[in-house]
Amino acid sequence: MAALSVLLGALNATNLANTTNGLNVTNLAGISPLAFISPTSDATTYNTSQQINVTWTTPFEFTTVRVFQGPLEDGSYVSDILAANFTRNMTSLWREAGAVMMANLSAPLHFQLQKGHQPNDCDACVLNSVQLRISNASVPATMSQAAAEATAPAAAVPARMDDDSRTVRLGVGIGVGLGLGFLILIGGVMLLALRRRKQRRQARERELEERRLLEAVADKQRHSSGTESWMTGMTHKQFEFEGPDGTPREGWESLFGGGEGLRRFLSRKASKGRGGIR
Repeated sequence: MAALSVLLGALNATNLANTTNGLNVTNLAGISPLAFISPTSDATTYNTSQQINVTWTTPFEFTTVRVFQGPLEDGSYVSDILAANFTRNMTSLWREAGAVMMANLSAPLHFQLQKGHQPNDCDACVLNSVQLRISNASVPATMSQAAAEATAPAAAVPARMDDDSRTVRLGVGIGVGLGLGFLILIGGVMLLALRRRKQRRQARERELEERRLLEAVADKQRHSSGTESWMTGMTHKQFEFEGPDGTPREGWESLFGGGEGLRRFLSRKASKGRGGIR
């Protein structure tokens, strides 16, 4: 038992030393305590636009990170959520040094860790960092950006992740909008082409129908004119083959095919006529 107590004491001392040095280590139960690794009391003043690295350990499955500024002139605090329900493997983020909700920079600010799930109002569920001061002196953006990229893991920067997510959503939205617009344009062009094609076909059909009607009327007029001319000729043409004295005129045989019987009939008729006169 004495040996076991010595071993446990040595392990606890090692864990305490590692936590003091800022290392993310686990306790004997395999779960890290709720603690800030940074910021620390060694760096409590930042220039505006400078990047502040917030790193922590947590025993909870989900952890929420907030930033507070105050007390203000009226004694109140303003706050903003930096990370909502971060999982246990996401234990770092960056925030640009500046006021919270347009508050006065003269008021200090601090960060807060809180258990993500309810209940989360116990003493062990909430932890505040050291207070930080923000100076009006700004640093070049390139310097702060280089420092952030040199020390921050890409998966632990929620602000950058949000920007990338917004960019992706914007790109997807633009792509979908352009695609739909292109499809609508193609559909409109095809509909217009089909409508014009139908109109041209209907115009050709009307033209052919009118042409057929005109040809039918012209044929009817030609037929009526020929029939009327033939009937008129037949009605008004005189076939006189007897002379004033009742004798046949010369050439009358051509009208009746030159029949001999008809010639004798007409001769007898002429003789009877003359006899009657005497």
